[in-house]
Amino acid sequence: MFAAHTPDAPGSGGTSSPIRVDHPAGSGTAAPAHGPAASPASADPGTATAVRAPATPAPRSLVSALSCGVGLLLAIDLVGAWISVAAGLNPTFLDALGPEARLSAPIPMMIAQIVMVVAATRSRRAVAIAGCLLLTIAGLVAFLSGFYDGGYAADLTPFQRVYQITLVAAHLGVSVLASAGLVRLLRRGRPTG
Repeated sequence: MFAAHTPDAPGSGGTSSPIRVDHPAGSGTAAPAHGPAASPASADPGTATAVRAPATPAPRSLVSALSCGVGLLLAIDLVGAWISVAAGLNPTFLDALGPEARLSAPIPMMIAQIVMVVAATRSRRAVAIAGCLLLTIAGLVAFLSGFYDGGYAADLTPFQRVYQITLVAAHLGVSVLASAGLVRLLRRGRPTG
């Protein structure tokens, strides 16, 4: 609502009367807002939605450690098979890498470990998680299998027994590395904010 003054009319005695002008409701004229406008950034932080961290693969150092660990494990398997044949524990090299192996893992396990480490070192997070999980389980299975297949009860020389312990320790070492990679991958996938 505004007050306006009209010019003096003839004979009005020199006085001017204010004229009240009312804006009708809904005319589209709004009073100016006072104070700064609220910005989206000033919203309640409690109402902000959680932001998921970008999916990233395991660190390069862990990838290298896993690759070297499995490579060393395969080398121990092959040398152990050769020792088994030379010592008469198995008649042939393939037998030394079969179900009756005492100083090496069977060939199917070796192939599975190669596939698993390739998966564990991929850049795709879901594939890397699956590879690390399977490698962790494989190491535990290799350790426990000796109690059921007679591997730990076999008649071995002190050197052969030490080599067998080295082989099992290598399996468990790869399992520990894989579990560490699994934990890191799972933590990086948690929502933040």
